[in-house]
Amino acid sequence: MTEEKTVGDVTEAVAFEGVVVNLYKSDANDGDAPFATTLTNSDGYFKFEGLPTIDYKIVIEQVGYDSYTSEDFSVKVDETPYIEILVVPTV
Repeated sequence: MTEEKTVGDVTEAVAFEGVVVNLYKSDANDGDAPFATTLTNSDGYFKFEGLPTIDYKIVIEQVGYDSYTSEDFSVKVDETPYIEILVVPTV
């Protein structure tokens, strides 16, 4: 099994630092623990490294903003998926 990575950023006109980004296997059930978790840096970027080449989804829940769940995406050999996430304030 080859280990790869995925990167992305969380924005809303300005970068969000310290946002918890949860990575789940695409077949995870509600209540399952994340496969991996990281925080966004001062520029709003995040990175997961050393990932097995399978399908994933990203879930972000930030107080004051709508939760976000990505479409399923694949991590493949010699590819780095880039996921751009725009958070929307809760109305």
